[in-house]
Amino acid sequence: MNPSIAQSWLDLLENIDLGIIAFAVAEKRIAFQNRAMKNFIPALGDDFSQLEKFFPVDRELIAAGRHSQHKLTLADKTIGFTVYPEAN
Repeated sequence: MNPSIAQSWLDLLENIDLGIIAFAVAEKRIAFQNRAMKNFIPALGDDFSQLEKFFPVDRELIAAGRHSQHKLTLADKTIGFTVYPEAN
């Protein structure tokens, strides 16, 4: 991909008002977390060990290559999120 296009996508993901997080489970690290996500769940920080407390994963669905949908309630907010398996 053209580096300027890749940077444009990164800028868009960083500045959108929708919380986005990508993590590498095998490496036990948060690969990307945009500003909206950091503001929404500040306790998460960059700590991978806190990840499953906020985002439970149905490992059987992920292992089968399927996504899993969830709801999470924090304080007075309910959010929906979807966990997708890694794709090329």
